[in-house]
Amino acid sequence: MLKGKEEDGWRKYQPNDHIEVKYAIEEDGETKTRVGLAKVLEIRGGDERHVFLLVFWLYRPNDLKERELKAAPYHGHNELIASNHLDIINYTQVVRKIDVTDRRNGSGNLGSDELFWRQTLDVYNPGGAKLSKIN
Repeated sequence: MLKGKEEDGWRKYQPNDHIEVKYAIEEDGETKTRVGLAKVLEIRGGDERHVFLLVFWLYRPNDLKERELKAAPYHGHNELIASNHLDIINYTQVVRKIDVTDRRNGSGNLGSDELFWRQTLDVYNPGGAKLSKIN
């Protein structure tokens, strides 16, 4: 078990938390910072300075074009798409915790600013990335 003070940053996060993650990309010869959304699957570390999170990424419908897919007309403004795209990130990349609702069963009402997901994206499909059907 990792030892540290309760106010340590990495202690704020638990498996199954949804988080905002900052990451760098190279674009037109420049390094740019982006923010993505992910779900924490596991947290591991050797000491308080070396803590890593296993996450799967959540995509916004507009991000689908990077996977050669199109956002569907039914994708809502606050809709996210859960993927099987896994990464290991350093906890220092986490911006904050966010609330995301699993809407696969479609029940209940959502708040106007509430993030939700109801569809998955298989990024490792041999025929190319593929969206799941909505029930």
